[in-house]
Amino acid sequence: MANAICTLWLQKLRRSFRLADAGIASSAAHAEREFPSWNDQAVDYVRRYALLHSSFLAEHVRVFAELDGFPAPPEKRAWGNVMRRAAKEGIVANGGFRAAVSSNGGPKSLWLAVRPGA
Repeated sequence: MANAICTLWLQKLRRSFRLADAGIASSAAHAEREFPSWNDQAVDYVRRYALLHSSFLAEHVRVFAELDGFPAPPEKRAWGNVMRRAAKEGIVANGGFRAAVSSNGGPKSLWLAVRPGA
């Protein structure tokens, strides 16, 4: 019985990850349609922010970019794609979780600046 419950739980967890990935990809594509090269420019903002701060949340980068005049994407989830891409490019690494204002104190990914040779 316990094995069946674990299997069902894992199936639901995998499905939730697939749905989250699909939502992030969809919102990134929507941002790109509205603002061509939005994703590339957003990654550049992550790069710039990471030079100034050793750890941060995606919402910190978002505010930094928007205060600089960078257009907000149609859906904030587009920043999830940006942060994943920044991690793949070696700009940031996941450092666990931190409470976030944008989610009423709920946990969000904490990002650590990657500084080669530091």
